[in-house]
Amino acid sequence: MMKLIKPYSVALYGAEQCTLYNRNEIDKWIDTSLQSSDFIPDSSQLILLQKALSLSECKVTSRVVILIPDHWLSVSNHVLDPLTPSSLLPLAALSYAVESTFSAPETVLFSFRKALLEDKRIQLTVFACSEEWRKQLSSPFQSKNVSCLIVPISLWQSTKPSLRSWSALSKYALSSYQPDYKKRQHMKRLWLCLLLFSVSIHCIAYGYFLSLEQRIHQSLTDRQVLLERQSAWASHQEPNDFVLSTLRLMQALPTSVRLVSFDGQNQQADFQLTLMQEEFEPLLARWQQRFPNWRWQVSELHQTSNDVLSPFESSKEVLDVFISVFESE
Repeated sequence: MMKLIKPYSVALYGAEQCTLYNRNEIDKWIDTSLQSSDFIPDSSQLILLQKALSLSECKVTSRVVILIPDHWLSVSNHVLDPLTPSSLLPLAALSYAVESTFSAPETVLFSFRKALLEDKRIQLTVFACSEEWRKQLSSPFQSKNVSCLIVPISLWQSTKPSLRSWSALSKYALSSYQPDYKKRQHMKRLWLCLLLFSVSIHCIAYGYFLSLEQRIHQSLTDRQVLLERQSAWASHQEPNDFVLSTLRLMQALPTSVRLVSFDGQNQQADFQLTLMQEEFEPLLARWQQRFPNWRWQVSELHQTSNDVLSPFESSKEVLDVFISVFESE
């Protein structure tokens, strides 16, 4: 059974302590933590702040957003040309982060905020820190196997509460440079679309299979009912010489004569034929001569269509003939 992902918690670093809050109550405590804005802890002071942190709530949450004051980071502002493409902003932010932290590019974590000036130039605010500083800030949580995002407080405050989802905040969190990030995101979306398309096709195919299986089952059921009826009918029939003789007449019909229906029982047989008018009288005469003791009752119906039997003999008239034969007692 799948477990629901619980909402993330928020850890707020301040001058006196680090406290874990619910995400819905964090905003009213941020201003209090910023009162001593000149305080920047070193490694030993940071350890003292973390020791006072109560991690009891970490047992029920698997994700924590860590908010830290902006001045705990290296913050720089830069103005870029309005023609600078958005795809180059992460690379520009990386270069400014490396310059401000005096660290190698692979050891720098950064995030940035973009704003448009009145002259349409781009103001880029870059937040940066070293990988070592990130590890110290998140060490109490990562020791509990908790996923962490480190976000500057100003970026948190500039984000609407309704947009503070984990995935949205990951865009503002301090992270290393990922040149193929957009490509990976595009590939993820593509694979997701392919997965949904595949699932849809399989669902449609499965539905069609069930429908086809139901039809086959119904056909088999109907056939079984028909066979049972035929068997029941045959079991109640008592074949006699009269019926068998009539059946032999039907089997000996010329290929130009179509047998439409036949019903024979006891001393009576009823059948319908479709044939050319010129063939009917000689055929009936032969039958009457062969079985002079039978009584014949004939009903003829002229067809308006004259190509029922053969389209190549359209000038000849075609008849539907209903014949009832009775055995003389």
